[in-house]
Amino acid sequence: MEVRWTEKNIHPSTIVKLISKFLKEKNFDVSVVEGESKFTVIATPKSYEEISEEIKILVKGKPDDFIVDFSSGKHSKNLIFLGSLTSFLGGGFLGLKGLKSKENIEKLERSFWKFLTREISNMA
Repeated sequence: MEVRWTEKNIHPSTIVKLISKFLKEKNFDVSVVEGESKFTVIATPKSYEEISEEIKILVKGKPDDFIVDFSSGKHSKNLIFLGSLTSFLGGGFLGLKGLKSKENIEKLERSFWKFLTREISNMA
């Protein structure tokens, strides 16, 4: 999901710090890749039991017009597909793991957007 904020006058690097803090509190290892007028936050779960893939969050733009894009779910979808294909051979656990991962990512994303919206409104 992608959300655009305008007229907030918050530097994207400040948003990246907030995102990093949020993800670290949720038990992720966080790294930030800085590019030309954009940042990519890569969050890797410390335990693959609940979420089985990296989360990537892109922050780009200027202080008064920036976009935050939360992306993930490709690996979980692949596990679900593979699990359904191999279920007759005992691969159903892959599908279950993918479903659990996808569900936990959706919960994380909902809480992420609530957190970020609240923090941005407090700063603006």
